[in-house]
Amino acid sequence: MEKLISLFVFASGAIGMVNPLFARVSQHPKLFTVLVPYSVYHWSRSITALVGFCLIYLSFNLWQKKRDAWLGSIALIIISLGFILSRFGLEHIRLVHDKSLSGSLLLLTLLPHIISLILLWIARRSYTVKSERRKLAVAFKRAAFLVLFAFIYGALGFFLLETKDLGMNFQLTDAIVRTAQELTFQSNSLAATAHGKWLLESLDTMGIAAFALVFLNLFKPIEYELATLPRERAQAKDALEKYGDSSLDYFKLWHDKSYFFLDDDAFIAYRTEHNVAIALADPTGPSEKIEQLTRDFINHCHNSGWKVAFMQTSPKHLNMYKKLGLNALKIGEDGVVNLDNFVAETIRKKTFKGPLKKLEKEGYILEKLVPPHSEAILNEVQAVSNEWLSLPGRKERTFTLGTFDRNTLQSDNIFAMKNSEGKIVAFVNQIRDYCKAEATIDMMRHRSEVPSGAMDFLFGKLLLMLHGEGFKYFSLSLAALSGVGDEPGASVEEKAVHLIYEHLNRFFSYKGLRAYKDKFDPEWQDRFLIHEGGPPGLIKTTLALVAVMEPEEA
Repeated sequence: MEKLISLFVFASGAIGMVNPLFARVSQHPKLFTVLVPYSVYHWSRSITALVGFCLIYLSFNLWQKKRDAWLGSIALIIISLGFILSRFGLEHIRLVHDKSLSGSLLLLTLLPHIISLILLWIARRSYTVKSERRKLAVAFKRAAFLVLFAFIYGALGFFLLETKDLGMNFQLTDAIVRTAQELTFQSNSLAATAHGKWLLESLDTMGIAAFALVFLNLFKPIEYELATLPRERAQAKDALEKYGDSSLDYFKLWHDKSYFFLDDDAFIAYRTEHNVAIALADPTGPSEKIEQLTRDFINHCHNSGWKVAFMQTSPKHLNMYKKLGLNALKIGEDGVVNLDNFVAETIRKKTFKGPLKKLEKEGYILEKLVPPHSEAILNEVQAVSNEWLSLPGRKERTFTLGTFDRNTLQSDNIFAMKNSEGKIVAFVNQIRDYCKAEATIDMMRHRSEVPSGAMDFLFGKLLLMLHGEGFKYFSLSLAALSGVGDEPGASVEEKAVHLIYEHLNRFFSYKGLRAYKDKFDPEWQDRFLIHEGGPPGLIKTTLALVAVMEPEEA
C-alpha cells in the first residue's frame, strides 16, 4: 500500500510540476485583473511547479513510511489543489477554444492529487517511521534525481516556448544548455512576453529549491560521516577496551558499522540492509546495562521501520533475546584452540609434524612482520592477496571479516610464509582480539600455487609463535552451519538449515572447513543468529545478511 501511495504522490508531483508549462495565457481579462492581478496568477504557477518538485522529493520518504513525509505530502497536496483550482477559471477561458480539452487537462492534473490524498488518509496509521541516518551513497543518488527533474522541467519549458518569447526557437540541445545556465544563475536572458518572463522567474525559483533540497538531502549523511561517526567510533573503542569479550569485537570498529549507545559505555554496532538492522555479535557494555540497551535498540529500529537481527551471538544472552521477543537460530560453531594443549599434543600429530618437517627442509619459514610495514612488503602481500582472489569461489567479504586494505594493515602484525628465496607465498594478519589471553587473525591468503601442506605449516608455526608470546587461546572463527540441526530438540528452522548444509556442501565445502579446523583439536562454541518475525522474518534477515557480507559502496 505504501509503495503504491508513494508512486501516486510522485505522479502528482511530476504532473503538477510540468502542468504550468503547458498552460499559456497571452491576455488577461480586465475583470479578472481587478480580482486577481496578473502577477499573482503567474506567481501561482511557479508555486504549483515548486510544490510538485517538493512532492517528488517527499515521495522517496513516503516509500520508507516516514511520518514527516506523510504530513508534508498532505499539506502540499492541499496547497497544490488550491492553486490548480484557482487558476483553472482563467485557463479554461483563454487556454484553448476546445473546452473539453481544457477540462481534460484539469482532470489529468487533479486526479492523481485527489487519489493520493485519499490513499494517504486511509493509510495514515502506517506512517510511523522517524528520521534515521541515511547512507551517503543513497543520498547522492536522490540528489542526482532531484537535479535531473529540475533539468527536465527547464528543458521542457524552453522547448515549448514560442519564438516570440525569447527571440529563438529552442531545439532540445539548446533547451538543455539554456536550462543549465538558468539553474546555475549564469544567464542574463530577457523575455519579450509574459509567459517567457514567467518561465525564467520560475527557473530561478526551481534552481534555488533544487539546491536547497539537495543540501537538505546531503547534509545529515555528510555531517554523520565527517563528524558524528568518527566521534561514535572513538567512543565505541573506549567501551571495547573496558568490556570487549569477543574475537569479533574488532570488526565493530570497521568502517561499515553504525552505532547505538546507552550512555557512553554501552553500545551496539550494526549495519542496515533491506530494512533490517543487523548487529554484530552481542551488545558491548556493563552487564547490568545489556538488557536495557537491547530493548532500546529494538525500539529504535522499529521506530525507524527496521527489523532487528544479531549476527554470531554467543549463548550467554540467549534467554534475554527470547525474553525480548526475538528468535534464536544456531548458525555454526566457533573453534577455540587451547594453545597449551596444541603445543603439548596436537602439534606432535602427523597431520602437522609431517608438513612442518618437510617444508622446513625445503627452506620455508614463517616470519612475523611488525608494523609499520614498508611499501615493498605491502606490495608483495597485496600481490599474494590478488592471486588468492583470482581463485574460483574467492572474493572479498565484510561485516564479520575485513577486506584487504593497505592502511588497515599498517596496524596489524603480518605473519608471512616465505620460501627459500625469501618470496612471500602466504600470509595472515593478526588483529586485536578482545578476549583475554586469546589471539586471532582476519585474512588468510596464499598464492595460486603453494606446496602441499603449506597452510598446515603456516598455522602450526603461527600457533607455536603465539604460544611463545604468552597467548593461551586462538580463535579459528566460525565454522558456518556446523553442528546445526543435528542435535535432539533442534528447531524446525535449525533442521532446515541442516538440510541446506548437507545439500550445498558440494558447492561451498562447509564440511571441509569444519574438518580442517578439527585438526587443531578446538573446543567448539555455539554461535547464533538472533532475528524476529518467525520464518518470514528469517527469510528477510537472510537476504539482508547476504547484502551486508558484500563490501559497502562509498
